Amino acid sequence: GNMSGKAHHTKCLTALFFSYVVLYSQPNFILTPSFIAGSLDIINSYPDNSIFCNLSKNDFLKKLYPKQWKPCTIFRTIGNVAMERIIHIVLLGGSASSRPANRCPSPFNNSIDGRYSNQLQQLFDVEHIKTGLNFTVHNMAQGSTNTITSALMLDQLLDVSNTDVLVWEFSINDHWGVLEEKRKKIDFWLKRIHAFFGRTGAKPPSIIFLFLWDFRVRIKLKHIETLDMQPLTYLGALVDSYESLGWDISVVNVGAVINSTIIDQKRHLLLDDGHHPSCVGVKTIARMLFDSIASDISQCPTNFLYHGNQYRHHNIPKTMNVLNEHIGPEWEPLWIDLFQSSSAINTISSWEPHILAPKASSVFNLQHPNLIFLPSKAISRPERKDRKYAFFVPACNESLSISISKRHIKWIGLALTNSQMKPAKTIRIMFNSRELTKTDIQSSTTKWSVEDSYVNYWIDINKLYVPLRDLNFLSLCHTLKNTTTGLHFMVAVSTNET
Repeated sequence: GNMSGKAHHTKCLTALFFSYVVLYSQPNFILTPSFIAGSLDIINSYPDNSIFCNLSKNDFLKKLYPKQWKPCTIFRTIGNVAMERIIHIVLLGGSASSRPANRCPSPFNNSIDGRYSNQLQQLFDVEHIKTGLNFTVHNMAQGSTNTITSALMLDQLLDVSNTDVLVWEFSINDHWGVLEEKRKKIDFWLKRIHAFFGRTGAKPPSIIFLFLWDFRVRIKLKHIETLDMQPLTYLGALVDSYESLGWDISVVNVGAVINSTIIDQKRHLLLDDGHHPSCVGVKTIARMLFDSIASDISQCPTNFLYHGNQYRHHNIPKTMNVLNEHIGPEWEPLWIDLFQSSSAINTISSWEPHILAPKASSVFNLQHPNLIFLPSKAISRPERKDRKYAFFVPACNESLSISISKRHIKWIGLALTNSQMKPAKTIRIMFNSRELTKTDIQSSTTKWSVEDSYVNYWIDINKLYVPLRDLNFLSLCHTLKNTTTGLHFMVAVSTNET
């Protein structure tokens, strides 16, 4: 039952029949007893292995883990203190990551245990008892997000000091666009990671790109043989280029080993609905992530922890070339500022989760904001609160007022929609007592689309010729009666202040 060639050109048989001892067998590369043989026996570790294609051991691993870190990455980058402190894994993604699976029993009667992040934490907790290694998984995923939006909101989602491993579930909401557009999205995200961590002098964390399956894959099951998203067709060369600069990037391609015929017959073994993972699905994803990290640790030399950190992270240039695709001259100044570690990008939003208070931060303060239910492409479900609410923008006898404590603001981005989830076009904007005209506001275009960023308006502050202060004020109201308008989030791009 071995398979060869690309997944979409091959027959995916009905079961996985193999058992093996360790993922990567190398002499003298065993760290602790727990990260050998037993804990990496895939055939016995998955909740239901009937969902897999009939593949040889090597083919299974190649398809599931097409890109891997260099051996012993976690200890090589963190050093000997890895045995002395918590190793933080932060997960970003869309609703497939933020949403708990249906009917997923929890020993603690906690519904969020139905997320694969929580299942992954439980696996690490077992290892902590055996090995002393202490992993903590932070789920910062938000429903209806996408790659560009995540890249703009990093200050809401990440704490540089508590991010050792960063998992990006390449969102199902990024399903549109040709392969080249997907590559550009991931390149954008990586460059924002570089700038975000570089601002504090930190190096980027080790990264795992997690690919599940396609948007609304349930209705496509009869027409495909596997759920393979084939990420290396657009990601392979890009990852290679970053690795040459010293980055540690791996890829987990879940759908590549999933048998679509079985899932079509027994949807509950993977899916709750069109594309969100079921209880069996989240446990399967968690195990795949766990095995990926466990196999990295199992490759550390036995003397690694006791004879110093013999591996060093490669230096990464302080500046990187921005995306070289032409995006239109009106966007080039913004494009450059977004990727400079000398720039700060601050955001405010009511979306959950976030590490900053939704109503106030060190940069923004909203005066008496009201939250309204205004979903941003998210299906309405009572238990889903992660992307439901926006800051209410009132009619123009009142206003939503936001103070911004940044003297060197260069850009302001606004994600404004109405109740029909369309860009709000009847908005009056005041900045430091000056009313902005249409010529002051750059609307999103096909080169920088609202579908990619949710930000439908950008304001180039330099072109306003308005004096900036220690505290600047922005106010919003709408001019059309009987319209519900909300601010989903706001972005402020400022230069490095000295």
